[in-house]
Amino acid sequence: MNPKNGPGYDGTDVNNVQSVWMRSSGYITYQASLPSTKRSLLVIARLSSELKNTTSTDPAYSSDIVLLVNGTAQGMQTVIPDDGTGKDYQWTIPNNVFRVGNNDITFRVGESSKYRNGICFYRPIQLMFR
Repeated sequence: MNPKNGPGYDGTDVNNVQSVWMRSSGYITYQASLPSTKRSLLVIARLSSELKNTTSTDPAYSSDIVLLVNGTAQGMQTVIPDDGTGKDYQWTIPNNVFRVGNNDITFRVGESSKYRNGICFYRPIQLMFR
């Protein structure tokens, strides 16, 4: 990745992060340790495409975000630019996709995606069993 495109963060230091971002195409991966369960997993992320000072419903300014769990695609959503606040996006993950222990949860904007204007997280992702 190009360093000027991130990933990066806004905040006073790594212990006081306001947002995590990545411009253009690329990915950001979170790691989560999960217990054994027969329930599905709900992943909630407060997101925006990464266009500073922009709020729009125009898809040209959006990003197609694919969620991968341990390398397996779990669906794509088009994320609009909503500067400074973001919007909650949700994915439901079947229990046969994640494993007991460490799991990689990756948000990817592909180089060949139709809309690739990066991604911004406005809070840590939330994981809930259903």
